[in-house]
Amino acid sequence: MKRVLTTLLAMALGACAATSAHAQAEYPAKPVRVLVGYAPGGAADLHARLIAEGLQKQLGQPFIVENRQGAAGVLAAQALKAQPADGYTLMVATSGAMAIPQNFQTLPYDPLTDFIPVAQAIANDLVMIVNNRSPAHNADEFIKLVKSENGHYSYGVSGHGSITHIAGERLKRELGIDMQVIPYRGDSMAFADTMGGSVPASLVAMPSVAQAVKAGQVRALFVTGSKRLAPFPDLPTLVELGHPDFVMSSWIALFAPAGTPAPVVKKLSDAVGRIMADPELVKSLESTGARVEYRDQASFEKFFRQDVDNFARIIRDAKITAK
Repeated sequence: MKRVLTTLLAMALGACAATSAHAQAEYPAKPVRVLVGYAPGGAADLHARLIAEGLQKQLGQPFIVENRQGAAGVLAAQALKAQPADGYTLMVATSGAMAIPQNFQTLPYDPLTDFIPVAQAIANDLVMIVNNRSPAHNADEFIKLVKSENGHYSYGVSGHGSITHIAGERLKRELGIDMQVIPYRGDSMAFADTMGGSVPASLVAMPSVAQAVKAGQVRALFVTGSKRLAPFPDLPTLVELGHPDFVMSSWIALFAPAGTPAPVVKKLSDAVGRIMADPELVKSLESTGARVEYRDQASFEKFFRQDVDNFARIIRDAKITAK
């Protein structure tokens, strides 16, 4: 009897394993929710919808974007943590939501253990813009101008503790300049005040101001990526200007709850790779000032952990604290 029960149990477990493997092979078998921690219409939301549309075409099921804006992406991440780890609820998130907030607040989740970084899709470089009436027409003139203000020069960023704020503090140390930071509630507000002259400069994500730069509404001085952006061939990087270690970009990536089956994660990661290899999509993204920067699951997980450590070090060295 014992042998019979053991055999039956083994058969049952084998059947369960086969069913699970079949279900994962057939993934997705129903619509998938894609959480986004930002309001509709912003760069993160638009990029999330682009990724969701691509996944739908690649995998044959609806990928439905659901905006859970609030607390700079924290609410969406908290909601994702509470979902089953079955691949049917995902999140498109930014470095500003996943690699930075834990340095300033106690989060209801651990970014490194509660989620699986599925794939990176997009990178958004930062750009220093100035009002068109500014005497600074390039990086050298900007540095001289800021130094002449003896610590009274101000610049806008997209919020206290944002990636633009952290990049700005690092920039001050790198360039040997002193500026007063003015936190705004987003890139668009910082840009508006720079264009209007209320604040002389702002450090913002390029996609937020690309069209305004093209239209000549503000003047762009340099970007923080590793190479020049295709739509702005005359705009130098800080690397070119003698700062080889200064490369900072905000990334857009896909996350799943921890415990999501590896075959499901691989299927999603590979699908994102195919989406980001589309020449038309690459061209479309570049026209907005963004760029494709795909990393598969393994490489993005390694990069993500390094990014978390890098931000922590920059925040500590610059003595940036919570408000």
